[in-house]
Amino acid sequence: MPKRLPWGFDLLESEKINKIIRRSYWFWFWPLTLAAFLVIFDFFLLYPLFRQGKLGITIFAILIVLAVFLFLRIYWLHFFNAFILTNIRMIDIDQRGLMNRQISPILYDKVENVSCRKKGIKNYLFHQGDIYFSLLGSKRIKFKIPSVKKPELVVTAILLQQEEAIKQSQDAFKDLEKIKSKLGAEEFDKLIAE
Repeated sequence: MPKRLPWGFDLLESEKINKIIRRSYWFWFWPLTLAAFLVIFDFFLLYPLFRQGKLGITIFAILIVLAVFLFLRIYWLHFFNAFILTNIRMIDIDQRGLMNRQISPILYDKVENVSCRKKGIKNYLFHQGDIYFSLLGSKRIKFKIPSVKKPELVVTAILLQQEEAIKQSQDAFKDLEKIKSKLGAEEFDKLIAE
């Protein structure tokens, strides 16, 4: 029975997750700073706001709700935006809003030109960067995985998984060729046709 994942899709029978790649925590630094500032600012103004009566209490409550909403949004986007490497395929999960999620499975034999890019001082200091790859035969379509921690290691993991997946498909093809040679071409074609 296929395993159901929290992102809303099932793994295949023989599929195993090897790595889950998410954006670096440093990507969320400014949104988290804004949410924390709202909480600190709100409590800094606690006494003056409460002296204003109902209006001040309402402003205090709105700022707290807004800060909690920002924290939950950051958590939601961090958890549900993922790039998953399995032994069979790569799965790009892009959460764009509360009810807007795009899931793109990509077979390893369709991937080419895997690379990473670190640009700027922040990326060098925090060992993060973007990963790029394109699909075989389509130079225009480029996938980007932004702000990944240690992108060189992720590129290496993708290439190793790609090599392993291609080797497994070649082994399966060799097994089919052995079966075809043992059965004969006509019997094999009949078997495939059924």
